[in-house]
Amino acid sequence: MGSKNNSTELRAQKLVEEGLEAYDKSRLGEEVSLLKEVIPFLKQVTSKNTILTLLTEISHMHYEKGEYWYALKSLEEKLEIVRETGNRREEIDTLIGIGHINLLLSNYWAVLKHFRRALSLIREVGDHVSESTVLLGIGTAYERLKSYYAAIKCYEETARISHELGSLEGEGIGYLHAAKTYMKLGKYSAALVSFWQAFRAMCGAGNLEGEGMALQGVGDAYYGLEDYENALRCYEETLDIYHELDDKSSEASVLRKIGKIYTDLEIYSHAIKYLDDALRVMDEIRPGDGEKINAIIRELQTLSKTSEMIKYWRNNRNRN
Repeated sequence: MGSKNNSTELRAQKLVEEGLEAYDKSRLGEEVSLLKEVIPFLKQVTSKNTILTLLTEISHMHYEKGEYWYALKSLEEKLEIVRETGNRREEIDTLIGIGHINLLLSNYWAVLKHFRRALSLIREVGDHVSESTVLLGIGTAYERLKSYYAAIKCYEETARISHELGSLEGEGIGYLHAAKTYMKLGKYSAALVSFWQAFRAMCGAGNLEGEGMALQGVGDAYYGLEDYENALRCYEETLDIYHELDDKSSEASVLRKIGKIYTDLEIYSHAIKYLDDALRVMDEIRPGDGEKINAIIRELQTLSKTSEMIKYWRNNRNRN
Protein backbone atom coordinates (compact mmCIF):
# COMPACT_ATOMS: atom_id res chain seq x y z
CA MET A 1 0.00 0.00 0.00
CA GLY A 2 2.83 2.35 0.95
CA SER A 3 4.56 1.59 -2.34
CA LYS A 4 1.45 2.53 -4.28
CA ASN A 5 1.15 5.86 -2.42
CA ASN A 6 4.81 6.64 -3.06
CA SER A 7 4.37 5.89 -6.74
CA THR A 8 1.31 8.12 -6.95
CA GLU A 9 3.09 10.94 -5.12
CA LEU A 10 6.12 10.71 -7.42
CA ARG A 11 3.84 10.79 -10.48
CA ALA A 12 2.04 13.83 -9.10
CA GLN A 13 5.33 15.60 -8.32
CA LYS A 14 6.62 14.87 -11.84
CA LEU A 15 3.45 16.32 -13.38
CA VAL A 16 3.71 19.47 -11.25
CA GLU A 17 7.33 19.94 -12.34
CA GLU A 18 6.37 19.44 -15.98
CA GLY A 19 3.57 21.97 -15.55
CA LEU A 20 5.92 24.57 -14.06
CA GLU A 21 8.40 23.96 -16.87
CA ALA A 22 5.62 24.42 -19.43
CA TYR A 23 4.66 27.68 -17.69
CA ASP A 24 8.26 28.94 -17.68
CA LYS A 25 8.53 28.22 -21.39
CA SER A 26 5.12 29.84 -22.04
CA ARG A 27 3.61 26.56 -23.28
CA LEU A 28 0.41 27.57 -21.55
CA GLY A 29 -1.96 25.18 -23.29
CA GLU A 30 0.28 22.29 -22.22
CA GLU A 31 0.36 23.62 -18.67
CA VAL A 32 -3.45 23.67 -18.43
CA SER A 33 -3.59 20.11 -19.73
CA LEU A 34 -1.00 18.96 -17.17
CA LEU A 35 -2.86 20.80 -14.42
CA LYS A 36 -6.03 18.84 -15.15
CA GLU A 37 -4.02 15.62 -15.08
CA VAL A 38 -2.17 16.35 -11.83
CA ILE A 39 -5.17 17.28 -9.67
CA PRO A 40 -6.50 13.69 -9.30
CA PHE A 41 -3.04 12.51 -8.21
CA LEU A 42 -2.66 15.32 -5.71
CA LYS A 43 -6.05 14.50 -4.19
CA GLN A 44 -4.71 11.05 -3.32
CA VAL A 45 -1.51 12.16 -1.62
CA THR A 46 -2.09 15.58 -0.07
CA SER A 47 -4.78 17.69 1.60
CA LYS A 48 -7.34 19.65 -0.35
CA ASN A 49 -6.10 22.82 1.33
CA THR A 50 -2.64 22.27 -0.17
CA ILE A 51 -4.19 21.83 -3.63
CA LEU A 52 -6.27 24.98 -3.16
CA THR A 53 -3.16 26.95 -2.21
CA LEU A 54 -1.35 25.65 -5.31
CA LEU A 55 -4.24 26.56 -7.62
CA THR A 56 -4.49 30.02 -6.03
CA GLU A 57 -0.78 30.64 -6.62
CA ILE A 58 -0.96 29.42 -10.23
CA SER A 59 -3.96 31.66 -10.90
CA HIS A 60 -2.19 34.63 -9.31
CA MET A 61 0.93 34.08 -11.45
CA HIS A 62 -1.15 34.11 -14.63
CA TYR A 63 -3.18 37.11 -13.49
CA GLU A 64 -0.06 39.17 -12.79
CA LYS A 65 1.15 38.41 -16.32
CA GLY A 66 -2.19 39.43 -17.82
CA GLU A 67 -2.89 35.81 -18.85
CA TYR A 68 -6.49 36.02 -17.72
CA TRP A 69 -7.87 32.96 -19.50
CA TYR A 70 -5.32 30.69 -17.81
CA ALA A 71 -5.90 32.39 -14.46
CA LEU A 72 -9.59 31.66 -14.94
CA LYS A 73 -9.00 27.97 -15.65
CA SER A 74 -7.04 27.59 -12.39
CA LEU A 75 -9.82 29.26 -10.40
CA GLU A 76 -12.45 27.06 -12.03
CA GLU A 77 -10.46 23.98 -10.98
CA LYS A 78 -10.20 25.48 -7.50
CA LEU A 79 -13.96 26.10 -7.32
CA GLU A 80 -14.73 22.41 -7.86
CA ILE A 81 -12.53 21.42 -4.92
CA VAL A 82 -13.75 24.26 -2.70
CA ARG A 83 -17.32 23.04 -3.11
CA GLU A 84 -16.22 19.59 -1.93
CA THR A 85 -14.85 21.13 1.27
CA GLY A 86 -18.05 23.06 2.04
CA ASN A 87 -16.01 26.17 2.92
CA ARG A 88 -18.49 28.96 2.17
CA ARG A 89 -16.01 31.82 2.64
CA GLU A 90 -13.51 30.25 0.25
CA GLU A 91 -16.27 29.55 -2.28
CA ILE A 92 -17.42 33.18 -2.13
CA ASP A 93 -13.88 34.49 -2.69
CA THR A 94 -13.31 32.07 -5.58
CA LEU A 95 -16.61 32.98 -7.24
CA ILE A 96 -15.74 36.68 -6.92
CA GLY A 97 -12.32 36.01 -8.47
CA ILE A 98 -13.90 34.12 -11.38
CA GLY A 99 -16.46 36.88 -11.88
CA HIS A 100 -13.76 39.56 -11.86
CA ILE A 101 -11.63 37.77 -14.47
CA ASN A 102 -14.66 37.12 -16.68
CA LEU A 103 -15.34 40.86 -16.50
CA LEU A 104 -11.83 41.52 -17.82
CA LEU A 105 -12.47 38.97 -20.58
CA SER A 106 -15.83 40.59 -21.46
CA ASN A 107 -17.69 37.35 -20.65
CA TYR A 108 -20.61 39.26 -19.14
CA TRP A 109 -23.11 36.39 -18.86
CA ALA A 110 -20.47 34.38 -17.00
CA VAL A 111 -19.91 37.39 -14.75
CA LEU A 112 -23.61 37.46 -13.87
CA LYS A 113 -23.70 33.71 -13.25
CA HIS A 114 -20.78 33.67 -10.80
CA PHE A 115 -21.49 36.99 -9.08
CA ARG A 116 -25.14 36.05 -8.54
CA ARG A 117 -24.08 32.78 -6.94
CA ALA A 118 -21.58 34.67 -4.78
CA LEU A 119 -24.28 37.17 -3.83
CA SER A 120 -26.60 34.38 -2.70
CA LEU A 121 -23.89 32.91 -0.44
CA ILE A 122 -22.86 36.34 0.83
CA ARG A 123 -26.40 37.06 1.95
CA GLU A 124 -26.49 33.70 3.72
CA VAL A 125 -23.44 34.63 5.80
CA GLY A 126 -24.41 38.30 6.18
CA ASP A 127 -21.24 39.79 4.66
CA HIS A 128 -22.47 43.26 3.67
CA VAL A 129 -19.03 44.54 2.63
CA SER A 130 -18.69 41.81 -0.01
CA GLU A 131 -22.35 42.30 -0.93
CA SER A 132 -21.75 45.91 -2.02
CA THR A 133 -18.64 44.87 -3.99
CA VAL A 134 -20.44 42.07 -5.83
CA LEU A 135 -23.47 44.26 -6.59
CA LEU A 136 -21.10 46.75 -8.21
CA GLY A 137 -19.71 43.95 -10.39
CA ILE A 138 -23.20 42.75 -11.34
CA GLY A 139 -24.15 46.32 -12.20
CA THR A 140 -21.08 46.65 -14.42
CA ALA A 141 -21.99 43.45 -16.29
CA TYR A 142 -25.57 44.66 -16.81
CA GLU A 143 -24.28 48.02 -18.03
CA ARG A 144 -21.94 46.38 -20.56
CA LEU A 145 -24.92 44.30 -21.75
CA LYS A 146 -26.84 47.61 -22.12
CA SER A 147 -29.39 46.58 -19.45
CA TYR A 148 -29.07 50.06 -17.99
CA TYR A 149 -31.98 50.08 -15.54
CA ALA A 150 -30.87 46.77 -14.03
CA ALA A 151 -27.38 48.24 -13.70
CA ILE A 152 -28.68 51.38 -11.99
CA LYS A 153 -30.64 49.29 -9.49
CA CYS A 154 -27.43 47.44 -8.53
CA TYR A 155 -25.38 50.65 -8.30
CA GLU A 156 -27.95 52.37 -6.10
CA GLU A 157 -28.13 49.28 -3.88
CA THR A 158 -24.32 49.43 -3.61
CA ALA A 159 -24.57 53.06 -2.51
CA ARG A 160 -27.30 52.26 0.03
CA ILE A 161 -25.40 49.36 1.62
CA SER A 162 -22.15 51.37 1.71
CA HIS A 163 -24.02 54.22 3.43
CA GLU A 164 -25.34 51.81 6.07
CA LEU A 165 -21.81 50.48 6.59
CA GLY A 166 -20.47 54.01 7.02
CA SER A 167 -18.33 53.74 3.87
CA LEU A 168 -18.65 57.18 2.29
CA GLU A 169 -16.23 56.29 -0.49
CA GLY A 170 -18.20 53.14 -1.36
CA GLU A 171 -21.39 55.20 -1.34
CA GLY A 172 -19.82 57.76 -3.66
CA ILE A 173 -18.63 55.07 -6.07
CA GLY A 174 -22.13 53.56 -6.23
CA TYR A 175 -23.74 56.91 -6.97
CA LEU A 176 -21.07 57.79 -9.53
CA HIS A 177 -21.77 54.61 -11.48
CA ALA A 178 -25.53 55.17 -11.27
CA ALA A 179 -25.16 58.77 -12.46
CA LYS A 180 -22.99 57.84 -15.44
CA THR A 181 -25.52 55.19 -16.45
CA TYR A 182 -28.37 57.72 -16.21
CA MET A 183 -26.31 59.94 -18.56
CA LYS A 184 -26.20 57.11 -21.12
CA LEU A 185 -29.99 57.00 -21.00
CA GLY A 186 -30.24 60.77 -21.45
CA LYS A 187 -31.84 61.05 -17.97
CA TYR A 188 -29.97 64.22 -17.08
CA SER A 189 -32.12 65.27 -14.11
CA ALA A 190 -31.71 61.85 -12.46
CA ALA A 191 -27.99 61.92 -13.27
CA LEU A 192 -27.70 65.35 -11.67
CA VAL A 193 -29.20 64.09 -8.40
CA SER A 194 -26.88 61.05 -8.31
CA PHE A 195 -23.78 63.10 -9.18
CA TRP A 196 -24.55 65.51 -6.32
CA GLN A 197 -25.01 62.54 -3.95
CA ALA A 198 -21.67 61.16 -5.13
CA PHE A 199 -20.03 64.56 -4.63
CA ARG A 200 -21.28 64.90 -1.05
CA ALA A 201 -20.14 61.36 -0.21
CA MET A 202 -16.69 61.88 -1.74
CA CYS A 203 -16.28 65.18 0.12
CA GLY A 204 -17.17 63.41 3.37
CA ALA A 205 -14.64 60.67 2.58
CA GLY A 206 -11.94 63.23 1.80
CA ASN A 207 -11.46 61.68 -1.65
CA LEU A 208 -10.37 64.63 -3.79
CA GLU A 209 -10.14 62.60 -6.99
CA GLY A 210 -13.70 61.35 -6.41
CA GLU A 211 -14.84 64.92 -5.77
CA GLY A 212 -13.40 65.98 -9.12
CA MET A 213 -15.08 63.13 -10.99
CA ALA A 214 -18.44 63.82 -9.34
CA LEU A 215 -18.32 67.59 -9.84
CA GLN A 216 -17.32 67.15 -13.48
CA GLY A 217 -20.31 64.82 -13.79
CA VAL A 218 -22.56 67.50 -12.29
CA GLY A 219 -21.29 69.84 -15.01
CA ASP A 220 -22.01 67.21 -17.67
CA ALA A 221 -25.59 66.79 -16.39
CA TYR A 222 -26.14 70.56 -16.40
CA TYR A 223 -24.77 70.66 -19.94
CA GLY A 224 -27.24 67.93 -20.96
CA LEU A 225 -30.02 70.07 -19.46
CA GLU A 226 -28.66 73.06 -21.44
CA ASP A 227 -27.99 74.93 -18.20
CA TYR A 228 -24.71 76.33 -19.46
CA GLU A 229 -24.19 78.81 -16.63
CA ASN A 230 -24.19 76.13 -13.93
CA ALA A 231 -22.22 73.76 -16.16
CA LEU A 232 -19.47 76.39 -16.57
CA ARG A 233 -19.43 77.06 -12.82
CA CYS A 234 -18.97 73.35 -12.04
CA TYR A 235 -16.29 72.91 -14.69
CA GLU A 236 -14.32 75.90 -13.41
CA GLU A 237 -14.45 74.50 -9.84
CA THR A 238 -13.43 71.10 -11.18
CA LEU A 239 -10.37 72.69 -12.79
CA ASP A 240 -9.25 73.90 -9.34
CA ILE A 241 -9.45 70.31 -8.05
CA TYR A 242 -7.48 68.91 -11.00
CA HIS A 243 -4.84 71.63 -10.57
CA GLU A 244 -4.46 70.56 -6.94
CA LEU A 245 -4.18 66.90 -7.99
CA ASP A 246 -1.86 67.79 -10.89
CA ASP A 247 -4.14 65.66 -13.10
CA LYS A 248 -3.25 67.00 -16.54
CA SER A 249 -5.38 64.60 -18.54
CA SER A 250 -8.58 65.44 -16.63
CA GLU A 251 -7.71 69.12 -16.72
CA ALA A 252 -7.46 69.01 -20.52
CA SER A 253 -10.78 67.16 -20.74
CA VAL A 254 -12.57 69.85 -18.69
CA LEU A 255 -10.96 72.69 -20.63
CA ARG A 256 -12.24 71.10 -23.81
CA LYS A 257 -15.76 70.85 -22.36
CA ILE A 258 -15.68 74.55 -21.43
CA GLY A 259 -14.57 75.33 -24.97
CA LYS A 260 -17.52 73.31 -26.28
CA ILE A 261 -19.99 75.35 -24.20
CA TYR A 262 -18.58 78.62 -25.49
CA THR A 263 -18.82 77.21 -29.01
CA ASP A 264 -22.50 76.43 -28.44
CA LEU A 265 -22.96 79.97 -27.08
CA GLU A 266 -21.14 81.32 -30.17
CA ILE A 267 -18.59 83.11 -27.99
CA TYR A 268 -15.81 81.93 -30.25
CA SER A 269 -12.94 83.95 -28.76
CA HIS A 270 -13.52 82.23 -25.40
CA ALA A 271 -13.95 78.85 -27.08
CA ILE A 272 -10.63 79.21 -28.88
CA LYS A 273 -8.88 80.28 -25.67
CA TYR A 274 -10.03 77.21 -23.70
CA LEU A 275 -9.39 74.79 -26.54
CA ASP A 276 -5.94 76.28 -26.97
CA ASP A 277 -5.33 75.77 -23.22
CA ALA A 278 -6.52 72.16 -23.56
CA LEU A 279 -4.10 71.64 -26.45
CA ARG A 280 -1.23 73.09 -24.41
CA VAL A 281 -1.96 70.80 -21.45
CA MET A 282 -2.31 67.72 -23.67
CA ASP A 283 0.95 68.56 -25.39
CA GLU A 284 2.65 68.59 -21.96
CA ILE A 285 1.50 65.01 -21.42
CA ARG A 286 2.12 63.57 -24.90
CA PRO A 287 4.08 66.12 -26.96
CA GLY A 288 2.91 66.27 -30.55
CA ASP A 289 1.03 62.99 -30.31
CA GLY A 290 -2.33 61.50 -29.47
CA GLU A 291 -5.78 61.29 -30.96
CA LYS A 292 -7.18 63.86 -28.51
CA ILE A 293 -4.54 66.41 -29.53
CA ASN A 294 -5.45 65.99 -33.20
CA ALA A 295 -9.15 66.29 -32.37
CA ILE A 296 -8.58 69.54 -30.46
CA ILE A 297 -6.51 70.91 -33.34
CA ARG A 298 -9.37 70.15 -35.74
CA GLU A 299 -11.83 71.90 -33.42
CA LEU A 300 -9.56 74.95 -33.23
CA GLN A 301 -9.17 75.07 -37.01
CA THR A 302 -12.94 74.90 -37.48
CA LEU A 303 -13.54 77.59 -34.85
CA SER A 304 -10.90 79.86 -36.36
CA LYS A 305 -12.60 79.64 -39.75
CA THR A 306 -16.03 80.18 -38.18
CA SER A 307 -14.78 83.18 -36.22
CA GLU A 308 -13.26 84.73 -39.35
CA MET A 309 -16.49 84.17 -41.32
CA ILE A 310 -18.57 85.84 -38.60
CA LYS A 311 -16.22 88.83 -38.48
CA TYR A 312 -16.43 89.12 -42.27
CA TRP A 313 -20.26 88.94 -42.21
CA ARG A 314 -20.52 91.55 -39.42
CA ASN A 315 -18.12 93.94 -41.16
CA ASN A 316 -20.03 93.72 -44.43
CA ARG A 317 -23.38 94.13 -42.64
CA ASN A 318 -22.09 97.31 -40.94
CA ARG A 319 -20.98 98.72 -44.27
CA ASN A 320 -24.44 98.20 -45.69
